[in-house]
Amino acid sequence: MARPSRSFESDVRSTKFGREGCAPTDLTTRSNNVIISPAAVAVDFIFPNSAILLPGAESEQSRWRLVDLFTNMDPGRVFEAELTWSAGTGGIHKARMTVPRATRVCIFARTIHIKVYNFYDAVSLPEGNNVGCAISDGMDPTRNNWEYRGSTGVGLFPDSLFPTFAQTVRLELDDPMAWATSYLRFYDESGIPRSTIYANEQPDIGIPVGDIAALEIKADSRFRLLWALRT
Repeated sequence: MARPSRSFESDVRSTKFGREGCAPTDLTTRSNNVIISPAAVAVDFIFPNSAILLPGAESEQSRWRLVDLFTNMDPGRVFEAELTWSAGTGGIHKARMTVPRATRVCIFARTIHIKVYNFYDAVSLPEGNNVGCAISDGMDPTRNNWEYRGSTGVGLFPDSLFPTFAQTVRLELDDPMAWATSYLRFYDESGIPRSTIYANEQPDIGIPVGDIAALEIKADSRFRLLWALRT
């Protein structure tokens, strides 16, 4: 007979959390470190390598948690982190963010899982990226960013990559001459374009995401999309 599939929470609950002397709100794991292997590179594309930084930490009760993410390299190295968490009484939440050497995330959770990504190849960082996390109890509103890199061209940004908790998005380009001819075009749920904003006309804080259903990018040089997250 086939074994039943297990959810994220059942995987996390497999970790023993009934530790002697610990409060019901204490997490089983408070910190961890991991080395992420170098990324692969093909022409203008980077295929990041990944590793599990926190395989699963749980407490019996939910509480506000401060998750500090950082690189242990000197000098510091940028990486990405994907947090998955649950408060136990609602759905499972997920957020992916760019960590500029170190950042802090505030979440209300009883279960936490962290996956990390390294964009440095074997030439620039042969030993891999050594990163870590530390979790404490507390409440401190935080904001983070997620960066997407791309090359010259026109096309729709994949729906599957729209980051959760995104508040604004900003297009930045490698070539200063391309700012006046590159733009972001926003579509509603019916596929009707609602606004087109050229890169040189963007507000400094970025463009509010609102209820956009699709995003088209026209970039006349290498670019990055910088998404500001409310997390």
